[in-house]
Amino acid sequence: MRDVFFSGIFAGANRALSELAGWLGIDSDRADLDAWATRYSQAVQKQWDPSERLALDHDIRANAPIRVQTYAGFAPLLVPDLSADLRDSLVTELFVRASSVPKLQVPRDSQRRAGSPGFQKRSLLGVGRFGQ
Repeated sequence: MRDVFFSGIFAGANRALSELAGWLGIDSDRADLDAWATRYSQAVQKQWDPSERLALDHDIRANAPIRVQTYAGFAPLLVPDLSADLRDSLVTELFVRASSVPKLQVPRDSQRRAGSPGFQKRSLLGVGRFGQ
């Protein structure tokens, strides 16, 4: 399996290491670090699936994308040199998905004020309500 999330981390880490080496005046490995950052960045971006609106892991044996919607689908946001179009698509998709998850939504005033009709007390674990 080709994992987009860890490949994204690897691309970003190599770019950061290259920049750090430059600041320290150590130029011997910078070409390799930059090449790996570029290679993995491009590979992650190629895994973007317009129908899923996420980057997908790749099953090497089946030679096909693994169609599972996870946080890893946003891995291109980690890579250096991300294309502006892909960045915009990912950010839009991130906010669309976040707005559909109740725990990520910004509560309305009636849900925030204790004593108001819409106020929901949460348990210590963040699950359910007291008194139920």
